[in-house]
Amino acid sequence: LGSAWLGADARNCFHSCRLHTCLFTGRKQDCLWIHPVGLRRGLDCKRGRLEPEAVYEFGGTQTGNAEWSPGGAAIVFNSRRGGTSHLYLLDPSTGQARQLSSAEDGIEPRWSRDGKWIYFVSNRTGGNEVWRMPREGGTAARVTKNGGSTGQESPDGGHVYFAKGSGLWRVPVGGGAEMKIAGELSCQSNFDVAGNGIYFMAARGPKRLACIRFYDFSTGKVRELPDTGKRWWRGIAIAHDGRHLWYSVVDSE
Repeated sequence: LGSAWLGADARNCFHSCRLHTCLFTGRKQDCLWIHPVGLRRGLDCKRGRLEPEAVYEFGGTQTGNAEWSPGGAAIVFNSRRGGTSHLYLLDPSTGQARQLSSAEDGIEPRWSRDGKWIYFVSNRTGGNEVWRMPREGGTAARVTKNGGSTGQESPDGGHVYFAKGSGLWRVPVGGGAEMKIAGELSCQSNFDVAGNGIYFMAARGPKRLACIRFYDFSTGKVRELPDTGKRWWRGIAIAHDGRHLWYSVVDSE
């Protein structure tokens, strides 16, 4: 599941290897998909009511973390097609993608609010840290100093929220003290920053059931949303207009 961009032609972007198998190796191929999002409460995309469209087949595995740019003109994603993970920028209207990152690795790309920067995770200094680079590529600047993953910018562009361990943390964009604000992430990428707070997925009990929680910027407190009753999986995204939330769970085992 990638992040959602909701506009006049409501669409969500995600990655999957379904339906694509290499004729030569027999291996499934990762592919980026665009899904026309049903504007109805509780729509289950699996039921076939709305069919997704495959927009980019990369010819390899471990391609994902797709995210729409603000305004929906481009999609950034990462892929290990050549062995090392790199960042790529895709034009969904043409299906053309180009590599952004250089020889160093890069995963978990996220856009800045103004669309001029891309935050990502790299271990080029020996451990995972959050970095950012211009959207067209170029020199990257380190954001976190003591470990971090999945950096997302605050609505005002002044801070970066990131994961470390099972916790949610915050640091000023220009550097400064890093502060923990919440905990119990089911995995380090399972949160998304909205205009008024942060939606994140925790895992409850021995069955690791998905529990959606919301950190409120105005109060600094966390509240729980209705329980899902299903085991958590990787992926949560809030629409850019804040009206719809998507998340991944294990539907059957």
